[in-house]
Amino acid sequence: MQDFSGFAGATARTSEPVQTPVPAYLVTTLFTVADQGSVTKAATFMGVPHAMVSHQLARLESMAGTSLFTTDHRRCRLTDIGRRLVRATG
Repeated sequence: MQDFSGFAGATARTSEPVQTPVPAYLVTTLFTVADQGSVTKAATFMGVPHAMVSHQLARLESMAGTSLFTTDHRRCRLTDIGRRLVRATG
């Protein structure tokens, strides 16, 4: 399990870092979307429905308290916080 402690978005609602364990499958989804560059390509690569990947990203972003990706024309790019999280968990 990974956690989001120490990330800017994780402390947005409280004055103390959030110690939220992150299931490995969510970290795998984060890496796969970052590597593939889109939710659709990540879902195909993982062999799961698009909706599942979208839901997992939403859960990760909710846990982090901030957006981890920006999207433009179906392309996903990591935000600064997303890049920090990938480096910290990779």
